[in-house]
Order: sequence, then structure tokens, then C-alpha cells
Amino acid sequence: MSIENEGADDSQYLYLPALKKTRRIVSTQKTVRFVNTDFSYEDMQRRLPKKDEHTLLKEENYLGLDCFVVESRPVSGTSQYSRRLSWVDSQRFVVVKTEFYDKKNQLVKEYAARELVEIDGIWTVTDSVMTDLVQNHSTEMRLSNISYNCPVDDNLFSVYSLEKGI
Repeated sequence: MSIENEGADDSQYLYLPALKKTRRIVSTQKTVRFVNTDFSYEDMQRRLPKKDEHTLLKEENYLGLDCFVVESRPVSGTSQYSRRLSWVDSQRFVVVKTEFYDKKNQLVKEYAARELVEIDGIWTVTDSVMTDLVQNHSTEMRLSNISYNCPVDDNLFSVYSLEKGI
């Protein structure tokens, strides 16, 4: 569970079913791999645009899609990455590829969308892969049973609800 906090670090919680406990992910752990995948906790968060300075570098075709290539650099030390290059589908405004560069400006990871589906009028990546270029390893993520604009009780977003399976 991720909760965005205006003017502060976002709060992240991970439910550990074997222990029946919830663990809070502190900001110093954002660079750690998310449950032994190639995604870090930071990668699993939505990053607000104002946390970065963005530059449109060029327009380029990627997998048959016309894309904007955007460089994003953290405004301050709020990321494990020195910069990210994102390929944004110019028709759907969805990120279909991202290159992640470490503090030494070395390309270390790459995210790629493999399937883009329109669900309830919203273009959604349902199949993607994150590749760790240093360890030569990748993690696939497939999403299913996606619903948008469903009424959800605010009380559902709590540590109590995570632990009780509400």
C-alpha cells in the first residue's frame, strides 16, 4: 500500500502474509529490491512530476508507437537514480519504456511495457518487464482483473485493513 503525502515522503507498507504483519518501508529502504524482484520500492511508487526536472529530448518510434523521449532528473536527492529516460506514447500518454541511470550516470535498469490495453477508457500496461542490466536478470509483471472508478471506502486504505484482509 502506498499513500502519497503532500510535502513529505510517501508512506509505503508491505503486508507479509506468513507473519500476518505489515511492515512500513522507510525512505532509506526505497532502493531495496521489492520482494526479491528487479523492481525497487521506489520503482513501485508513482513519482510526482514536480519531484523532477523534465526535458523533451526528441520524438522517436518505439515498437511502432510514436513516442516523446523525456529526460527526468531529480530536483534534489529524492531518488536513487541520477536520471530517467522515458518513452511516452504520444497518442495515449503512457510510458512504454524507461531507462534508469545510477548516480554515476551508468544505465542500470530498463522497464518495458509489452502489452497496452484500453480498460474503461483508460490505457493500461497489463504486461511489462523490468530488467536489471548489471545483474543480467529480469522480472515480468502481469496485471489482470483491473477495474477503474469503483467506489472504495477510505477505511480500506489502512494497516488494519491490510492485516485483516478486509
